Amino acid sequence: MKIAITSQNFRTITGHAGKTRRFLVYQVDNEHRWEEVARLDLPKEMSLHEYKGDDHPVYDVDIVITASCGENFRLIIIPQDPIPTKRPCIFLTLSLGKNHSVP
Repeated sequence: MKIAITSQNFRTITGHAGKTRRFLVYQVDNEHRWEEVARLDLPKEMSLHEYKGDDHPVYDVDIVITASCGENFRLIIIPQDPIPTKRPCIFLTLSLGKNHSVP
């Protein structure tokens, strides 16, 4: 399973998921071990708020974890149409306060 975590500083879980351009991407194996497999550092036009295509790198993960997101982000990540698309199937909004480190 692939998990993307919004992290503007590559150290903590950050909010504003739709405007985030930095993601830590982890692969989680069957033994529940996390391995960092990528760091996405995208240009501004690749933020999910700005991007209009169907092939965004975040669409290749199974789960997105973020500190906060708006309704538009939810609509982007969880399409309302019944046609299956390649998008993350779960997203988690965490209420952790400040400076929570990622694995």
